[in-house]
Amino acid sequence: MMHSSAFRLGDRSNVAEVRRAVREHAARLGWGEKPRADAEIVATELATNLLKHARDGVIAITSHPDGRNGVLALVSVDRGPGMSDVEQCLRDGFSTRGSPGTGLGAVRRLSQRFDVFSDPSGTVVAAELEHTSGTAGADAQPLPFRVGALSLAKEGEPVSGDGWACRAHRRGLAVLVCDGLGHGVEACAATARAIDEFLDGGWDTPKEALAGIDATLKSSRGAAAAVALVDPEAKSVTYCGIGNIAAGIFGAGRDRRLVSMNGILGGGSHRLTEFQYEWSEGSVLLVHSDGVSARWQARRWPALWSRHPAAIAGVVYRDCARGTDDAVIVAVTGK
Repeated sequence: MMHSSAFRLGDRSNVAEVRRAVREHAARLGWGEKPRADAEIVATELATNLLKHARDGVIAITSHPDGRNGVLALVSVDRGPGMSDVEQCLRDGFSTRGSPGTGLGAVRRLSQRFDVFSDPSGTVVAAELEHTSGTAGADAQPLPFRVGALSLAKEGEPVSGDGWACRAHRRGLAVLVCDGLGHGVEACAATARAIDEFLDGGWDTPKEALAGIDATLKSSRGAAAAVALVDPEAKSVTYCGIGNIAAGIFGAGRDRRLVSMNGILGGGSHRLTEFQYEWSEGSVLLVHSDGVSARWQARRWPALWSRHPAAIAGVVYRDCARGTDDAVIVAVTGK
């Protein structure tokens, strides 16, 4: 099962919060002392860099078992000033603030996968750690894709009403994005129920998944949601969405927006319609709530679509989050 958390970086106390959260994620995966310590170093360096060098810093953490390995991914996002020379900033000993200058270099060394996307609008760093996780992943089916995500509550709210989940499917990978109506605890509760139904329900198609969520949410305030099923054998994405969930397939030389129907889950919607789209090597599936503006074009970031999915999600969040709502964004690429 995926677990995720996110933090805004405002002062030094947030560094300890991020480090503690990463330790809890690693413990949930069953990691031993050394990989847990490595993950804490990565978390500390990313959080400290945001406080020292950037504006509006955010860190999102995602963890999940993947076969016999546990995967822990961190993405840090800021809104400037950006790095003029990324490679120079990654070299040990380079610092603009008089520190030892080993932060990002240490993050890269300790990560199995690492990516940086920086321009004048800010910097996004994706760091993915992977270790044998003992019993935590012993019965888990390896995911056939890489997944990057960021979910953050509206500022001032204790919890987010937007959430996401993914699960291995007999045909590939299924992804859910859900936006509980409104904000706060009740919206969060509706999304949690939707995620439980998605993960535990006996559905086989995205339409069946949303029908189950619709029934589950009848006594809640309701939600907008979408399920996408990526099938690498059929080279297709089957998609079913209700409400203000935006989705698209980008990269690989072709961009395509996916269709969500009007309505609210929990109200007995009868307009559940599946659509099928082409999926090819190099494609990126992106799904997000309306906390992220849908009025953007992929050509805005021509160098982005071959990057780590956490970096992709982070950049779109950085440049397109409305800032007045909960937000969730998920990116999926092939391994």
